[in-house]
Amino acid sequence: MAAVKKRKSYLRAEDEHSGAVMKPLVFHVDETTPAVVQSVLLEHGWNKFDKRMQDVEDWNLYWRASSFPMIEHANLRPWQRLNHHPGTAKRTRKDDLAKLLKYMKGVYSTSLYEFIPLTFIMPNNHHKFVVEYYKEKQMLGTKPSYWICKPTELSGGRGIIIFSDIKDLVFDDTYVVQKYICNPFLVGSP
Repeated sequence: MAAVKKRKSYLRAEDEHSGAVMKPLVFHVDETTPAVVQSVLLEHGWNKFDKRMQDVEDWNLYWRASSFPMIEHANLRPWQRLNHHPGTAKRTRKDDLAKLLKYMKGVYSTSLYEFIPLTFIMPNNHHKFVVEYYKEKQMLGTKPSYWICKPTELSGGRGIIIFSDIKDLVFDDTYVVQKYICNPFLVGSP
């Protein structure tokens, strides 16, 4: 595996002519922040915030899994950013995004939204999914059809299962079940 070259990332002073010192960028995390996020930031030259060594406001990016209260947004300093923005939950939760895309498909046209796989929100759409599953199973015969089941509130691949037999579909919360795309079109891929 090729070695990753560390790059230095620096916060630019608001006024370069003021003689202000350039500081390395600092990220703040909590126990919910995925390790991959931390490692990518470190690989790109960021420093991890240390509350024992640094002032409480001495960070540039606060990254965590859950959203921030509005007071956190209101108290940000000009050099600080949060990874969750107010009002974006409807676009970042899988079930809400599925509902929004279904609505958009109905409003604007089916052809614009052909890229969306067949989607069901469990447990609400369980009956519709079962009907579609058996209809497709009857059409395909012995050839297996694959489905992907994703928990709505997790990210980074956590809790995802791929199944072809409906007996393997087990959910205890809100999940999105979609027709699995075996050869997806990936942006930026040859």
